[in-house]
Amino acid sequence: MYQIHEADDSTALAESVRDQRVDGARWNPFGVHHFSKAGWAKVVVSQSPGSTGSFAADAVRVTLTHLTPSEGVAVLAGLVGELPVTAGNAQALNAKLDAASAQFGRGNVEAGKKQLGAFINQVMAFERAGSLSAGQARPVIEYAERVIRDAEQQAGQ
Repeated sequence: MYQIHEADDSTALAESVRDQRVDGARWNPFGVHHFSKAGWAKVVVSQSPGSTGSFAADAVRVTLTHLTPSEGVAVLAGLVGELPVTAGNAQALNAKLDAASAQFGRGNVEAGKKQLGAFINQVMAFERAGSLSAGQARPVIEYAERVIRDAEQQAGQ
C-alpha cells in the first residue's frame, strides 16, 4: 500500500494499493498532488492490511512541476488561512493576493509581481512586530518568492 501525506503528516493526499509485479520494471504514476506547504511530502510504503508474506519497493520518484502564477497565489491564500493573525491582518494579506491574481490573470506579470512584493513586505512587517514568528513567516515568504520566480520564468524574463 502506498500513502502520500503532507510533510507534517497532517493530511493524507492519496492512498493506493498496487501490485508492482504487474506493470513492473517501469514508473507507475500515482497522480498529481498539490501540497499546501513548501517542502517535501511523505510517502509511506507498507503491506496492505490482511496481506501475508513480504513486500518491497525499489524507489519513489517525485517530479516538481511549476504552478501558474494564479495557482501559486491560490496556494498562498491557503497558507494565509493557516496563519495565527487577526481577521483584519488576514484580510489585508488576502487583498494583496487577490490583486496579484487579478494582474496575473490579465497577463500583467510585472504588476502581479509587485503585488506579491507588497504581500511579502507585509508578512515581514508582521514578523518584525511579533504578530508572526520567523517559523510562521519564513515558509510563506519563501513560497511567495517561488511564485515570483515561476512567474518570471513562465513569462521568459
